[in-house]
Amino acid sequence: VGVSAGHRHVLGLAEDGKVYSWGSGGGGCLGHGDLVQRNVPEVVDELCHLGKKAAQIAAGVDMSLVVTNDGEVYAWGRTKNGRLGLGMGETSVTIPRKVQMGDHDGMAVAVEAGYVHSLIVLATGQLLVSGGVGVDDGEDGAAEGDDGVPNDGLPRLLDDPEINMWQRNKDIVEKKEQAKWQKYGKYETKGRRAMMEEAKKWGV
Repeated sequence: VGVSAGHRHVLGLAEDGKVYSWGSGGGGCLGHGDLVQRNVPEVVDELCHLGKKAAQIAAGVDMSLVVTNDGEVYAWGRTKNGRLGLGMGETSVTIPRKVQMGDHDGMAVAVEAGYVHSLIVLATGQLLVSGGVGVDDGEDGAAEGDDGVPNDGLPRLLDDPEINMWQRNKDIVEKKEQAKWQKYGKYETKGRRAMMEEAKKWGV
């Protein structure tokens, strides 16, 4: 019922909530406990052992995320610089691990995996962000957030009131003046009232 293609691997979602993976095993992104490549789809057993059924999947560059049907997020693969929200202590995780979302636990409805960052969409429409792209020759993974707090590798709430996944900006509607009714041959450039007055003048 779902598929997501990453840089070198693919995730598939079955109707029963099981997740399959195949392709390169770089960074442990297949979730089978190793770095070995799989040429055919293989069930990610750890999610089954945890009793978790996936509702949505996302594959990025050597990393994978799933949202479970109870609103939790599990991630695995390359974790350098906190790109998966699993902390800063490791560079890779080879089996699914729960992403700690604090007060937002159980509120996830969608995930997305990028190059060196990932996003979690909450039921409120807000976004949790992990990792980041380095700018001005900085290292990928943003050393600190917008609030100046050092990056601990855990998901951060994108605190921007202008961004909400369930709302959109109002469309700009161009105001057009409605043209007055004009017709009748040589009177077509005159308004109806002017045309009627001129008709009376000539006794028409």
